[in-house]
Amino acid sequence: MARDPMYSDYLQFNPTFRWGGRSWGVNDKAAFERYLRKRGVKPSKWYQRHRTAAKSFDPVEQQIYGMFQPQLTAIDAERKRAADLWGRRMQNLTGFSTALMPYLQQVPGAIMTPYREGAAGVESAAQGYGGTLNADTGAEAEGINQVLSSIGAPEGQMAEQGDPGGVLAGLGGLEAQLMRATGGAYGAAASQLPKTASLEAQLMMKDLLSGAAETDSGFSNSVLQLLQGMPGARADIQDRVASQRLSQQKQILAEIKFQADQHYKNAMLALYNGDRKRYAAELKLAQQKEARYAAAQQGLSPTGDPLPGYHQDPSGEVVKDGWHVNPKTGIPVKDATSGSKGGANAGAKDIKTVAQYQDDIDRYIKGMGHEANPAEAAKLGVDPFTVVYPDFKAAYNRLWQRFKNTVSTPKGRKALDAAIRAALGAAGIKPAAAPTGGGK
Repeated sequence: MARDPMYSDYLQFNPTFRWGGRSWGVNDKAAFERYLRKRGVKPSKWYQRHRTAAKSFDPVEQQIYGMFQPQLTAIDAERKRAADLWGRRMQNLTGFSTALMPYLQQVPGAIMTPYREGAAGVESAAQGYGGTLNADTGAEAEGINQVLSSIGAPEGQMAEQGDPGGVLAGLGGLEAQLMRATGGAYGAAASQLPKTASLEAQLMMKDLLSGAAETDSGFSNSVLQLLQGMPGARADIQDRVASQRLSQQKQILAEIKFQADQHYKNAMLALYNGDRKRYAAELKLAQQKEARYAAAQQGLSPTGDPLPGYHQDPSGEVVKDGWHVNPKTGIPVKDATSGSKGGANAGAKDIKTVAQYQDDIDRYIKGMGHEANPAEAAKLGVDPFTVVYPDFKAAYNRLWQRFKNTVSTPKGRKALDAAIRAALGAAGIKPAAAPTGGGK
């Protein structure tokens, strides 16, 4: 699997993750949880098993990523360029040293060969000149002795030939030996050039390695300084997010409290008018709102964070673990346990869910009513400003579209159908003829 270029090794965080054939990000939490519930998976359990991916929904981590990752990426890019530069320098030094070494190894031979050849030439020339000198000296001595013999000189006065050529050859040999010794000394000195060059190359390589390490250490210090500033930045962001969350929770609680008060007022008004049925319904709705208010308030810490056993739903409301706010109705409901694995219990749970929504169905029906204006009242044959409702089919279809996503089994759909019909009948909205499809 290809590495995601957006993933940060420093932060161990990715702003998005792939699941179910698509990418999910910080703004997709509500949609992702609906996706999980439709497949019978509790979001809280999924988050426990996939903690790194779950961090993508954390606005604090998203802000930390946005603040620090661009700087970390820039440092890494500069570090790579510096490492490439030092690497090329080392490669150039290695290549130059490798190419120079064979030439340095040939230097001793190149120095010693001319000295050896010169010494051989001196010896040869000295021996040649010596032989010629001896021959000339002998001929001269022989001529002198012939003259001396002709005049009767005694033997002791005869000239001797001697060996002047040998002296010359000896001097030439000494010169040749000196040349050989000098060439050997120079050659021996030159034979150290490869070792000297190797040592110089090693010292230069050491300097390059030291420079590369020092440069990389500078980048590491820059990264370290950024990471050291991260806890403080995270704390600041958490404070801001907590403040926003607390303000949001206060607003939600105020809204729930306002709705509860409105239902209490409606109940008192109904009681004053003698409408016991509406009084009971409004009182029950008020009590439900009070219960929601107490539950949401109980799950909050003083900073607005959910307490253990509670979590913040994507809608913003704090609910108990295992519950979520239905996006269609805005009412907290229990998480579905499993779609296909629930077995026979799934239908029973759907029936219970429908029972929990009965009051909301009644409230929704009341919301569909409106006061008829004089023209509409004349057409319908009722008094002006009488509260009228849509016909049965239109009302049924609106209710079905509103609440159909709360059930997922045939038993649940059957129970919802019966609940909608009963609620419409109680409100006086009856069909002219029983609908066949019922909007399902």
